[in-house]
Amino acid sequence: MYQLKLAIILEDHVHLYMQIVLPQHNYIYQQDNAMHHTARSVCRWFEEHQDKFTELPGQQTPYS
Repeated sequence: MYQLKLAIILEDHVHLYMQIVLPQHNYIYQQDNAMHHTARSVCRWFEEHQDKFTELPGQQTPYS
């Protein structure tokens, strides 16, 4: 459930804010590999908006 809320927050707040601050659509998102940031719904949102965001991969932990 939290992952769906996060996808909605990305769409309704983060994406809107970035459009105002950086209207050129060259956004960079630094992935931190938090469990709710790698949920399918959130990953799907980034795939749908990949033309607007550059997603930098997160650090790999030695335990992953």
